[in-house]
Amino acid sequence: MNISPQLQSLIWLQVWQVTLLVVVVGFVAVTTLRRRPHVAFLLWALLFVKCLMPPLWSSPTGVFSWLQASPYSLSGTLDTALAAAPGHYVWTSKRQPSKQPLVKSSDSTKPPQAVTSASHSAGAEGWRRLSTMSVGSIAFTLWIAGTSLLSILALIRFSRMARTLGASGYQASPELEAALQGLATKLDVRKRVRLIVSPNNDGPLVFGYRRPLIVLPEVMVQAKSAAQLEPILAHELIHIRRGDTVFGAVQFLAQVIWWFHPLIWWAGRQVNRTCERCCDAEVVASLDFRRRDYANSLLDVLEFKSELRPGFATPGVRAVDITKNRVKYIMNESVHFQARPAKIYWILAIVLALIVLPGGALLIGGRQDESAAHKNDLLAELRSKARVAIDKEDWGTAVDALRKVVEKVPSDARSWFLMGYALHANGQLDEAIKVHRKATEFPPTRVVALYNLSCAFALKGDRETALKHLEESLDAGFTSIIPISEDTDFVSLIDASKFKELAARAMPLASRETYRQFDFWVGDWDVMMPSGEQIGTNIITNDEKGFLLTEKWTNSSGGTGTSISFYDPGEQKWKQTWVDERGTVVRYTGEFENGEMRMVGKRTLANGKEMLCRKCYTPRSDGTVRQVNECSDDGGATWSICFDGIYHQQMPMETRARINV
Repeated sequence: MNISPQLQSLIWLQVWQVTLLVVVVGFVAVTTLRRRPHVAFLLWALLFVKCLMPPLWSSPTGVFSWLQASPYSLSGTLDTALAAAPGHYVWTSKRQPSKQPLVKSSDSTKPPQAVTSASHSAGAEGWRRLSTMSVGSIAFTLWIAGTSLLSILALIRFSRMARTLGASGYQASPELEAALQGLATKLDVRKRVRLIVSPNNDGPLVFGYRRPLIVLPEVMVQAKSAAQLEPILAHELIHIRRGDTVFGAVQFLAQVIWWFHPLIWWAGRQVNRTCERCCDAEVVASLDFRRRDYANSLLDVLEFKSELRPGFATPGVRAVDITKNRVKYIMNESVHFQARPAKIYWILAIVLALIVLPGGALLIGGRQDESAAHKNDLLAELRSKARVAIDKEDWGTAVDALRKVVEKVPSDARSWFLMGYALHANGQLDEAIKVHRKATEFPPTRVVALYNLSCAFALKGDRETALKHLEESLDAGFTSIIPISEDTDFVSLIDASKFKELAARAMPLASRETYRQFDFWVGDWDVMMPSGEQIGTNIITNDEKGFLLTEKWTNSSGGTGTSISFYDPGEQKWKQTWVDERGTVVRYTGEFENGEMRMVGKRTLANGKEMLCRKCYTPRSDGTVRQVNECSDDGGATWSICFDGIYHQQMPMETRARINV
């Protein structure tokens, strides 16, 4: 899995912004906001929201936007970040993308050379494929794996807890229900709150948002009276009133996405502790609980520490969160508690959000009136101008246009690549070498840019450097569609033994022996039974520049069928898919061994039963080919022949005409 340099830059931008923010928020919260938990919680909450917001937009109010301020905004949009993703173009050495080959070689007789991405050209060479992956690609793959694993584990745990509570939880006593309803009224909790007791000792916790459920562990309910449990119930009701279950979901999602970042896990623990302090303050300020009584109710939870099962990703009174500092905070009479956050906190939240959430670069330097759309139109116009100039072999115009593009967007790999091509074609080899080197810094263009570097040094007569870069290009996955010995740029290297060795490595895939194993089947054939009776005709063509064999079968009664066959370098197997006029589909996999192409497959019958199939193509010394198909409906215990045909090359039309005269 490869990702573009632009997307890598976007990811790195988000990483350093979030890292800087967690350090700043952590320092401020720990050193100055110990007695202001609501302000500290607000800062932590903004941090986790920032974790979920890619840096795709900028604002004059955003501190991160100003930290990147420049005359040109390079963050742009997600479309820009993905525009140069590997595989979007098939690059050609010193040529345009092969989707639209606009330019002829300086030697008009020399065809363009094309390469595929490194991951495809390496084929079955697994270790070589791995070596071509960038560090960023490997990291991205590991991130996907880690995020997926954590998500699956979380879903399993959350579902298991929901099933357990639904299956075993039972209704609380009337006294507890009455206490809950009375507290809900006093605390102005407007949602209907349910209460159950868990025989598995889950909780105390809050579960759900739209229909919140408070869960009390059975061991506490049996040991404490309703009055003694009121502080715990009040604490859980405050969680519901504050919407902590919603924030818990945001926090959990952020930690899953940022699982690799230790500071985010540390921030998660800090925000949980801060959230509990906010609840403690609001409970004490809202009700007639004495601080000592409320603190004692929390300490009572520690009695059952070994028996309680805390909820997963749900707010609640956890024994692990009842610390000495928390109790000291509750008992500190000099700290003024508030029943609800003051309105000033919401104003502060909006102001801070405008400061920390924008992450894109700010556009300044006298161009603030230039819209992003206008700038993109200008870049598109310059790129189009360059392509037209290259098509006309107007190298100077092309270079001037592409130079303006890379000045505005230094991360535009394609423009660097094409500028190197234009300079190379114009004979400006010294400058072309500098631009080719720049193009090697981008994964999408690195492979072919290395090849072009080799060509440039070969033209300058620096054989050693030319061979070095050619080998680097091959190691990175370069493969040509024509022999590189035909590239006139390499005239000075033709007699070098090292070049001959490298030329053999770069031999076009389509010319390699493995890809030609099935060519004996190509042709226009009359197909006969072993007895000599004709049973049909078959036309086998070699398509897609030699990588695909296409079969067009017609039997004597007019029935038809088509197959495609190809060599899969990943599995190092031949593959064939057959479809006929009756809807029969058979997928085969096989190998060429001992002079025969043998394939095995299976088809599904109309009744759903599977039938095994196998076939063998044998080229014979007289130029004919024999094909034998066998079927088994008992899992391979017995086989029966369902097709036996001998292919005879059809006579050319002129030969037939002479015979018929």
